Amino acid sequence: MVNQSQSLWLKIASGITIASGLAFAAAAHQAFAGSALEFLALVGAGQDGDMTTAQRLLSAISGGVLTGFGMMIWAITTRLVPRDPALARQLILTGILSWFIVDSTGSVIAGAAMNVVPNIGFLLLFAVPAVTLVQVPAADAH
Repeated sequence: MVNQSQSLWLKIASGITIASGLAFAAAAHQAFAGSALEFLALVGAGQDGDMTTAQRLLSAISGGVLTGFGMMIWAITTRLVPRDPALARQLILTGILSWFIVDSTGSVIAGAAMNVVPNIGFLLLFAVPAVTLVQVPAADAH
């Protein structure tokens, strides 16, 4: 079936994004903040000790956005790719490239340039299968 492997990879990428989002959202509770603190230290944000209320709030917000983004791409993959792969590709690439540019630029400005490394991984998880989606001729769509 056309676009089957791309759809599988997009679903895997969406699942990873949803799981990451839920982990960041959970870090809004102090009991679950440890993994967020480890990630912040890993990307050069130099976090030691407890997260502040503002950091927990931003973790909840970013977790929600990541979860929603993953759910949206899952829906695009399952509902739109079979009918209009070109539109699906455009929507996915517009979203992922916009996120990548803003997140990576903000990370560099904030002094956490190492965050660009995992960002590149997320970008590739979505962009590689999205750019290879092919339009199915109408006769072959069924």
